[in-house]
Amino acid sequence: MGLFKPEYIDDTTGYRYYTPDQIHLLNTILSFKKLGFTLAEIKTILDHNFNPKIILALLKSKVRTYQKQIGIIRFNIENIDKIIGAIEDCKERQEKINPRPMEQEIAVKMSRISCLENIKLEDFFSEILWL
Repeated sequence: MGLFKPEYIDDTTGYRYYTPDQIHLLNTILSFKKLGFTLAEIKTILDHNFNPKIILALLKSKVRTYQKQIGIIRFNIENIDKIIGAIEDCKERQEKINPRPMEQEIAVKMSRISCLENIKLEDFFSEILWL
């Protein structure tokens, strides 16, 4: 992609040489990578000589993406907590009534909770596809 080109390449060995002046650019590339930017996004930033408008647009887009991911993760945690609660509830009731586990009841509750999650994800993905 040409993001970080060596200052010199030895024709005989193919060894790549970099200068101390290039460390700043390398650190910048690595910083953007740690923030979750793709190499293509970083290339866009470099190709436009660190244009603040482009950097701001990409940063704001990254924030929106992460906020959506946080929403999905929170929703998944809520569903996991509901499943845990349903299993513990079934287990407690079952232990009082019959020492044999009620796998079918637990499975039904889990599938209901999972269906709610699928509906939420379908809405999210359909929203993305229309963008």
